[in-house]
Amino acid sequence: MIATEVQYGVSQLIEKTTVALGIQIRWERTGVDGVGYWNDQSIIKIDPKYFCPTEVEILLGDPSKAIWKLRWSPELTLNQMIEEMAFTDLAETKKHALLKKHGFSLNSLSE
Repeated sequence: MIATEVQYGVSQLIEKTTVALGIQIRWERTGVDGVGYWNDQSIIKIDPKYFCPTEVEILLGDPSKAIWKLRWSPELTLNQMIEEMAFTDLAETKKHALLKKHGFSLNSLSE
């Protein structure tokens, strides 16, 4: 992975993902107490138990060396990447739901 010199927070990534999926999320509370709602149903909740104890406050990389030495440039914007990832995950989820509906165990497929 190569840095982009742009920084986003987790809640911003969640919002960009929900926009890509056509979902309007409404946040109640912020920070570690944040809860995201869609159609008055809680769909995401910030849980501090998943925070890393050694987490750094700011992660921001400099891509200039890759640009200069490798002549690299990004092919996708962040929004395009999020959209691609979200729709790929959505398609996989739909496949799993269809298999489960017809009696297939997802565990047996990996054997």
